[in-house]
Amino acid sequence: MRLSRVLLAALLALSHHPRSAGGRVVAVWTDIEAIMGGRGTPNATTPPTAADVARSERFIEVIANASTLAHTGGFRLAVDANAAWSGRVSTDLPLRPLHQQVMDIVDEITLMDYFEDCARWTGPTGGHADDRDTGQRDDSHLCSIDEAVFNLTPFLIYADFLANQMGHVCLVDTGLSMATQFPPGTPNVSTAGWDNTAIHTELELETFLRRGNDLTSKFLAQGLHRHFAVFEHINYLVTSAHWGCPLDHSFCGANTTRPPRALWMYDTLPPDPAHTPMRLCTAYPTGNQCGVLGDLAARARFFDWCAERNIVELYINVLPSATDKAQRAAFTGFVRDCEARGIDVQLDVGEDLTDPAAIYQRIEGVAAWCKEQPALCGGWPCSKANNFCKRPAR
Repeated sequence: MRLSRVLLAALLALSHHPRSAGGRVVAVWTDIEAIMGGRGTPNATTPPTAADVARSERFIEVIANASTLAHTGGFRLAVDANAAWSGRVSTDLPLRPLHQQVMDIVDEITLMDYFEDCARWTGPTGGHADDRDTGQRDDSHLCSIDEAVFNLTPFLIYADFLANQMGHVCLVDTGLSMATQFPPGTPNVSTAGWDNTAIHTELELETFLRRGNDLTSKFLAQGLHRHFAVFEHINYLVTSAHWGCPLDHSFCGANTTRPPRALWMYDTLPPDPAHTPMRLCTAYPTGNQCGVLGDLAARARFFDWCAERNIVELYINVLPSATDKAQRAAFTGFVRDCEARGIDVQLDVGEDLTDPAAIYQRIEGVAAWCKEQPALCGGWPCSKANNFCKRPAR
Protein backbone atom coordinates (compact mmCIF):
# COMPACT_ATOMS: atom_id res chain seq x y z
CA MET A 1 0.00 0.00 0.00
CA ARG A 2 2.73 2.42 0.96
CA LEU A 3 4.54 1.91 -2.36
CA SER A 4 1.31 2.57 -4.26
CA ARG A 5 0.79 5.90 -2.48
CA VAL A 6 4.36 6.98 -3.18
CA LEU A 7 3.99 6.00 -6.84
CA LEU A 8 0.72 7.92 -7.22
CA ALA A 9 2.20 11.02 -5.60
CA ALA A 10 5.28 10.86 -7.79
CA LEU A 11 3.29 10.46 -10.99
CA LEU A 12 0.99 13.35 -10.11
CA ALA A 13 3.98 15.55 -9.35
CA LEU A 14 5.76 14.62 -12.56
CA SER A 15 2.73 15.50 -14.64
CA HIS A 16 2.75 19.12 -13.40
CA HIS A 17 6.45 19.97 -13.74
CA PRO A 18 8.17 20.27 -17.12
CA ARG A 19 11.68 18.89 -17.24
CA SER A 20 14.76 20.95 -17.99
CA ALA A 21 17.37 19.79 -20.50
CA GLY A 22 19.48 18.61 -17.59
CA GLY A 23 20.14 19.10 -13.92
CA ARG A 24 18.07 16.92 -11.62
CA VAL A 25 18.29 13.75 -9.56
CA VAL A 26 17.97 11.09 -12.25
CA ALA A 27 19.06 7.95 -10.39
CA VAL A 28 20.16 6.28 -7.21
CA TRP A 29 23.10 3.94 -7.53
CA THR A 30 24.58 1.09 -5.55
CA ASP A 31 28.14 -0.17 -5.82
CA ILE A 32 27.88 -3.94 -6.23
CA GLU A 33 30.89 -4.56 -8.47
CA ALA A 34 32.62 -6.82 -5.91
CA ILE A 35 29.95 -9.52 -6.31
CA MET A 36 31.18 -12.79 -7.86
CA GLY A 37 34.93 -12.54 -7.79
CA GLY A 38 35.74 -8.87 -7.28
CA ARG A 39 37.50 -6.71 -9.82
CA GLY A 40 38.82 -8.25 -12.98
CA THR A 41 38.67 -8.67 -16.69
CA PRO A 42 36.30 -11.02 -18.53
CA ASN A 43 38.98 -13.71 -18.61
CA ALA A 44 39.83 -13.38 -14.91
CA THR A 45 40.83 -16.73 -13.44
CA THR A 46 40.12 -15.97 -9.76
CA PRO A 47 37.09 -18.11 -8.88
CA PRO A 48 34.21 -16.66 -6.88
CA THR A 49 34.37 -17.38 -3.18
CA ALA A 50 31.56 -19.06 -1.24
CA ALA A 51 30.62 -15.61 0.06
CA ASP A 52 30.42 -14.31 -3.53
CA VAL A 53 28.07 -17.11 -4.52
CA ALA A 54 25.89 -16.59 -1.47
CA ARG A 55 25.61 -12.87 -2.22
CA SER A 56 24.88 -13.49 -5.89
CA GLU A 57 21.95 -15.70 -4.95
CA ARG A 58 20.46 -12.87 -2.91
CA PHE A 59 21.44 -9.74 -4.75
CA ILE A 60 19.23 -10.33 -7.80
CA GLU A 61 16.26 -10.19 -5.45
CA VAL A 62 17.67 -7.12 -3.68
CA ILE A 63 18.23 -5.08 -6.82
CA ALA A 64 14.79 -6.07 -8.15
CA ASN A 65 13.20 -4.67 -4.99
CA ALA A 66 15.42 -1.58 -5.14
CA SER A 67 14.42 -1.02 -8.76
CA THR A 68 10.73 -1.06 -7.87
CA LEU A 69 11.30 1.49 -5.12
CA ALA A 70 13.35 3.76 -7.40
CA HIS A 71 10.67 3.72 -10.08
CA THR A 72 8.02 4.80 -7.60
CA GLY A 73 10.08 7.93 -7.05
CA GLY A 74 10.41 8.53 -10.79
CA PHE A 75 14.17 7.91 -11.01
CA ARG A 76 16.43 5.13 -12.26
CA LEU A 77 18.28 2.41 -10.39
CA ALA A 78 21.91 2.33 -11.46
CA VAL A 79 24.67 -0.07 -10.40
CA ASP A 80 28.44 -0.27 -10.71
CA ALA A 81 29.45 -3.37 -12.64
CA ASN A 82 32.43 -5.66 -12.80
CA ALA A 83 33.92 -6.42 -16.22
CA ALA A 84 34.33 -10.05 -15.16
CA TRP A 85 30.55 -10.46 -14.93
CA SER A 86 30.35 -11.16 -18.65
CA GLY A 87 32.41 -14.27 -17.98
CA ARG A 88 30.68 -15.31 -14.76
CA VAL A 89 27.55 -17.41 -14.50
CA SER A 90 25.24 -16.66 -11.63
CA THR A 91 23.93 -19.52 -9.54
CA ASP A 92 20.39 -18.29 -10.22
CA LEU A 93 18.38 -20.25 -12.79
CA PRO A 94 18.33 -20.07 -15.72
CA LEU A 95 22.12 -20.03 -15.85
CA ARG A 96 23.29 -17.01 -17.88
CA PRO A 97 26.16 -14.52 -17.67
CA LEU A 98 25.78 -12.40 -14.60
CA HIS A 99 25.84 -9.07 -16.45
CA GLN A 100 22.75 -10.12 -18.42
CA GLN A 101 20.79 -11.03 -15.30
CA VAL A 102 21.65 -7.66 -13.74
CA MET A 103 20.87 -5.66 -16.89
CA ASP A 104 17.47 -7.37 -17.15
CA ILE A 105 16.54 -5.54 -13.94
CA VAL A 106 18.41 -2.25 -13.59
CA ASP A 107 18.03 0.92 -15.65
CA GLU A 108 21.69 1.84 -15.87
CA ILE A 109 24.99 0.06 -15.40
CA THR A 110 28.46 1.59 -15.06
CA LEU A 111 31.28 -0.68 -16.10
CA MET A 112 34.24 -0.08 -13.80
CA ASP A 113 37.66 -0.05 -15.43
CA TYR A 114 40.86 -0.89 -13.57
CA PHE A 115 42.67 -1.00 -16.90
CA GLU A 116 46.06 -2.68 -16.78
CA ASP A 117 47.47 -1.06 -19.89
CA CYS A 118 48.50 2.29 -18.39
CA ALA A 119 52.14 1.55 -17.44
CA ARG A 120 54.09 4.71 -16.60
CA TRP A 121 57.46 3.52 -15.38
CA THR A 122 60.29 1.81 -17.23
CA GLY A 123 62.67 -0.37 -15.31
CA PRO A 124 63.82 -3.91 -14.55
CA THR A 125 60.30 -5.37 -14.50
CA GLY A 126 59.26 -3.78 -17.77
CA GLY A 127 56.93 -1.01 -16.65
CA HIS A 128 55.13 -2.16 -13.52
CA ALA A 129 54.36 -0.67 -10.13
CA ASP A 130 57.58 -2.25 -8.83
CA ASP A 131 59.55 0.16 -11.03
CA ARG A 132 58.22 3.35 -9.47
CA ASP A 133 61.15 3.78 -7.11
CA THR A 134 63.86 2.68 -9.54
CA GLY A 135 62.59 3.46 -13.03
CA GLN A 136 61.89 6.51 -15.15
CA ARG A 137 58.51 8.03 -15.89
CA ASP A 138 57.51 7.44 -19.51
CA ASP A 139 54.72 9.71 -20.79
CA SER A 140 54.88 8.23 -24.30
CA HIS A 141 52.82 5.22 -23.20
CA LEU A 142 49.21 6.39 -23.12
CA CYS A 143 46.39 4.29 -21.71
CA SER A 144 45.00 2.10 -24.46
CA ILE A 145 41.30 2.36 -25.23
CA ASP A 146 41.33 -1.17 -26.64
CA GLU A 147 40.99 -2.94 -23.28
CA ALA A 148 38.15 -0.65 -22.24
CA VAL A 149 36.18 -1.33 -25.42
CA PHE A 150 36.92 -5.07 -25.19
CA ASN A 151 35.43 -5.12 -21.68
CA LEU A 152 32.53 -2.86 -22.66
CA THR A 153 31.39 -4.73 -25.78
CA PRO A 154 29.30 -7.51 -24.11
CA PHE A 155 27.44 -4.87 -22.09
CA LEU A 156 26.68 -2.67 -25.10
CA ILE A 157 25.56 -5.58 -27.28
CA TYR A 158 23.18 -6.81 -24.59
CA ALA A 159 21.87 -3.27 -23.97
CA ASP A 160 21.10 -3.00 -27.67
CA PHE A 161 19.28 -6.35 -27.60
CA LEU A 162 17.24 -5.38 -24.54
CA ALA A 163 16.20 -2.02 -25.97
CA ASN A 164 15.36 -3.13 -29.47
CA GLN A 165 14.05 -6.65 -28.90
CA MET A 166 12.78 -6.81 -25.33
CA GLY A 167 11.55 -3.27 -24.71
CA HIS A 168 13.73 -2.77 -21.62
CA VAL A 169 16.25 0.05 -21.48
CA CYS A 170 19.49 -0.40 -19.57
CA LEU A 171 21.83 2.52 -20.18
CA VAL A 172 25.58 1.89 -20.08
CA ASP A 173 28.32 4.15 -18.73
CA THR A 174 32.06 3.44 -18.59
CA GLY A 175 34.15 4.32 -15.55
CA LEU A 176 37.70 5.64 -15.81
CA SER A 177 40.18 6.23 -12.99
CA MET A 178 42.40 9.27 -12.73
CA ALA A 179 45.73 8.51 -11.06
CA THR A 180 46.20 9.37 -7.40
CA GLN A 181 48.76 12.15 -7.77
CA PHE A 182 50.29 14.74 -5.50
CA PRO A 183 51.44 18.25 -6.41
CA PRO A 184 55.10 18.39 -7.43
CA GLY A 185 57.35 18.99 -4.46
CA THR A 186 55.02 17.31 -1.97
CA PRO A 187 57.19 16.17 0.98
CA ASN A 188 57.88 12.44 1.34
CA VAL A 189 56.30 11.52 -1.99
CA SER A 190 59.27 10.36 -4.04
CA THR A 191 57.36 9.25 -7.13
CA ALA A 192 54.46 11.74 -7.06
CA GLY A 193 52.03 8.89 -6.48
CA TRP A 194 51.72 7.80 -10.10
CA ASP A 195 49.53 4.74 -10.63
CA ASN A 196 50.01 2.14 -13.33
CA THR A 197 46.30 1.46 -13.78
CA ALA A 198 44.91 4.95 -14.31
CA ILE A 199 45.03 8.05 -16.49
CA HIS A 200 47.76 10.51 -15.57
CA THR A 201 47.38 13.71 -17.61
CA GLU A 202 44.42 15.73 -18.75
CA LEU A 203 45.45 15.46 -22.39
CA GLU A 204 45.55 11.68 -22.02
CA LEU A 205 42.01 11.79 -20.66
CA GLU A 206 40.73 13.91 -23.55
CA THR A 207 42.45 11.61 -26.05
CA PHE A 208 40.97 8.54 -24.35
CA LEU A 209 37.46 10.02 -24.35
CA ARG A 210 37.55 11.00 -28.01
CA ARG A 211 38.85 7.63 -29.09
CA GLY A 212 36.31 5.87 -26.89
CA ASN A 213 33.42 7.87 -28.27
CA ASP A 214 34.57 7.13 -31.83
CA LEU A 215 34.60 3.39 -31.13
CA THR A 216 31.17 3.39 -29.45
CA SER A 217 29.56 5.95 -31.77
CA LYS A 218 26.66 3.67 -32.76
CA PHE A 219 25.60 3.21 -29.15
CA LEU A 220 26.20 6.87 -28.30
CA ALA A 221 23.95 7.89 -31.19
CA GLN A 222 21.22 5.62 -29.84
CA GLY A 223 21.66 7.00 -26.35
CA LEU A 224 22.46 3.56 -24.90
CA HIS A 225 26.11 4.35 -24.16
CA ARG A 226 25.60 7.58 -22.29
CA HIS A 227 29.14 8.69 -21.49
CA PHE A 228 32.38 7.92 -19.73
CA ALA A 229 32.50 8.63 -16.00
CA VAL A 230 35.68 9.84 -14.27
CA PHE A 231 36.74 8.63 -10.82
CA GLU A 232 37.13 10.89 -8.95
CA HIS A 233 37.02 14.66 -8.27
CA ILE A 234 40.19 15.20 -6.19
CA ASN A 235 42.42 13.12 -8.47
CA TYR A 236 40.98 14.86 -11.55
CA LEU A 237 41.37 18.26 -9.86
CA VAL A 238 45.05 17.76 -8.98
CA THR A 239 45.79 16.38 -12.45
CA SER A 240 44.09 19.36 -14.12
CA ALA A 241 46.14 21.76 -11.98
CA HIS A 242 49.59 20.22 -12.45
CA TRP A 243 49.29 18.06 -15.57
CA GLY A 244 46.60 20.08 -17.33
CA CYS A 245 45.47 20.10 -20.92
CA PRO A 246 47.73 22.24 -23.17
CA LEU A 247 45.60 25.13 -24.38
CA ASP A 248 47.17 25.03 -27.82
CA HIS A 249 46.07 21.42 -28.37
CA SER A 250 42.92 20.87 -30.41
CA PHE A 251 41.52 18.47 -27.78
CA CYS A 252 41.80 21.11 -25.05
CA GLY A 253 39.56 23.82 -26.44
CA ALA A 254 36.24 25.19 -25.29
CA ASN A 255 33.99 22.94 -23.22
CA THR A 256 31.60 22.44 -26.13
CA THR A 257 34.40 20.72 -28.06
CA ARG A 258 35.13 18.24 -25.27
CA PRO A 259 33.15 14.99 -24.96
CA PRO A 260 30.53 15.12 -22.20
CA ARG A 261 31.41 13.13 -19.09
CA ALA A 262 30.25 12.21 -15.60
CA LEU A 263 32.25 12.61 -12.39
CA TRP A 264 32.32 10.93 -8.99
CA MET A 265 32.18 13.85 -6.52
CA TYR A 266 32.94 12.70 -2.97
CA ASP A 267 33.93 16.11 -1.59
CA THR A 268 30.52 17.52 -0.83
CA LEU A 269 31.40 17.85 2.89
CA PRO A 270 34.44 19.58 4.44
CA PRO A 271 37.46 17.31 4.00
CA ASP A 272 38.89 15.03 6.64
CA PRO A 273 42.56 16.12 6.75
CA ALA A 274 43.63 12.52 7.37
CA HIS A 275 42.24 11.47 3.97
CA THR A 276 42.04 14.62 1.84
CA PRO A 277 44.61 17.28 2.80
CA MET A 278 43.42 20.81 2.08
CA ARG A 279 46.37 21.30 -0.29
CA LEU A 280 44.58 18.90 -2.67
CA CYS A 281 41.25 20.75 -2.37
CA THR A 282 43.04 24.00 -3.26
CA ALA A 283 45.27 22.54 -5.98
CA TYR A 284 43.46 24.38 -8.78
CA PRO A 285 44.44 28.06 -9.03
CA THR A 286 40.92 29.37 -8.38
CA GLY A 287 40.89 27.96 -4.82
CA ASN A 288 39.12 25.44 -2.61
CA GLN A 289 36.61 23.04 -4.21
CA CYS A 290 35.75 20.86 -1.18
CA GLY A 291 32.73 21.12 1.08
CA VAL A 292 30.47 22.25 -1.76
CA LEU A 293 27.27 21.33 0.06
CA GLY A 294 27.64 24.19 2.53
CA ASP A 295 30.40 26.40 1.09
CA LEU A 296 28.79 28.45 -1.68
CA ALA A 297 32.10 29.94 -2.86
CA ALA A 298 33.66 26.47 -3.17
CA ARG A 299 30.51 25.32 -4.98
CA ALA A 300 30.77 28.13 -7.53
CA ARG A 301 34.45 27.34 -8.16
CA PHE A 302 33.61 23.66 -8.56
CA PHE A 303 30.82 24.32 -11.07
CA ASP A 304 33.07 26.66 -13.10
CA TRP A 305 35.74 23.95 -13.19
CA CYS A 306 33.08 21.41 -14.30
CA ALA A 307 31.87 23.75 -17.04
CA GLU A 308 35.40 24.01 -18.48
CA ARG A 309 35.46 20.21 -18.82
CA ASN A 310 31.89 19.59 -20.01
CA ILE A 311 30.96 17.56 -16.92
CA VAL A 312 27.24 16.84 -17.28
CA GLU A 313 26.54 14.41 -14.44
CA LEU A 314 27.70 13.86 -10.86
CA TYR A 315 27.72 10.77 -8.69
CA ILE A 316 27.59 12.13 -5.14
CA ASN A 317 27.82 10.36 -1.77
CA VAL A 318 25.42 12.50 0.25
CA LEU A 319 21.65 12.14 0.70
CA PRO A 320 19.02 14.59 1.96
CA SER A 321 18.72 14.27 5.74
CA ALA A 322 15.32 13.32 7.11
CA THR A 323 16.01 15.06 10.44
CA ASP A 324 18.50 17.90 9.83
CA LYS A 325 16.57 20.74 8.20
CA ALA A 326 19.69 22.79 7.50
CA GLN A 327 21.39 19.88 5.74
CA ARG A 328 18.24 19.12 3.76
CA ALA A 329 18.03 22.75 2.64
CA ALA A 330 21.73 22.76 1.67
CA PHE A 331 21.25 19.55 -0.32
CA THR A 332 18.26 21.06 -2.12
CA GLY A 333 20.25 24.19 -2.90
CA PHE A 334 23.09 22.13 -4.32
CA VAL A 335 20.77 20.14 -6.62
CA ARG A 336 19.03 23.35 -7.67
CA ASP A 337 22.42 24.81 -8.63
CA CYS A 338 23.15 21.60 -10.55
CA GLU A 339 19.92 22.17 -12.45
CA ALA A 340 20.94 25.74 -13.26
CA ARG A 341 24.22 24.39 -14.66
CA GLY A 342 22.56 21.53 -16.57
CA ILE A 343 24.28 18.84 -14.48
CA ASP A 344 22.35 15.67 -13.59
CA VAL A 345 22.84 13.92 -10.26
CA GLN A 346 22.99 10.31 -9.10
CA LEU A 347 22.85 9.53 -5.37
CA ASP A 348 24.78 6.78 -3.59
CA VAL A 349 22.45 4.55 -1.53
CA GLY A 350 25.11 2.11 -0.34
CA GLU A 351 26.78 -1.12 -1.27
CA ASP A 352 26.26 -3.49 1.65
CA LEU A 353 23.81 -6.02 0.24
CA THR A 354 23.85 -7.90 3.54
CA ASP A 355 21.64 -5.08 4.84
CA PRO A 356 19.14 -4.48 2.03
CA ALA A 357 16.70 -2.80 4.40
CA ALA A 358 19.15 0.10 4.76
CA ILE A 359 19.35 0.46 0.97
CA TYR A 360 15.58 0.37 0.65
CA GLN A 361 15.23 2.99 3.38
CA ARG A 362 17.67 5.34 1.64
CA ILE A 363 15.81 4.99 -1.66
CA GLU A 364 12.52 5.73 0.08
CA GLY A 365 14.17 8.78 1.64
CA VAL A 366 15.18 10.07 -1.78
CA ALA A 367 11.64 9.41 -3.06
CA ALA A 368 10.23 11.44 -0.15
CA TRP A 369 12.57 14.33 -0.97
CA CYS A 370 11.57 14.12 -4.64
CA LYS A 371 7.93 14.37 -3.60
CA GLU A 372 8.81 17.71 -1.99
CA GLN A 373 10.98 18.81 -4.94
CA PRO A 374 9.39 17.23 -8.04
CA ALA A 375 10.98 19.73 -10.43
CA LEU A 376 14.43 18.55 -9.29
CA CYS A 377 13.81 14.83 -9.90
CA GLY A 378 13.07 12.48 -12.76
CA GLY A 379 15.06 10.08 -14.89
CA TRP A 380 12.71 7.18 -15.50
CA PRO A 381 11.34 5.65 -17.63
CA CYS A 382 13.76 5.74 -20.55
CA SER A 383 12.44 4.62 -23.92
CA LYS A 384 12.82 5.07 -27.65
CA ALA A 385 10.12 7.73 -27.40
CA ASN A 386 12.40 9.98 -25.33
CA ASN A 387 15.58 8.86 -27.11
CA PHE A 388 16.56 6.63 -24.20
CA CYS A 389 16.74 9.65 -21.84
CA LYS A 390 19.49 11.14 -23.96
CA ARG A 391 20.21 14.71 -22.93
CA PRO A 392 18.82 17.30 -25.38
CA ALA A 393 21.23 19.94 -26.66
CA ARG A 394 21.17 23.01 -24.45
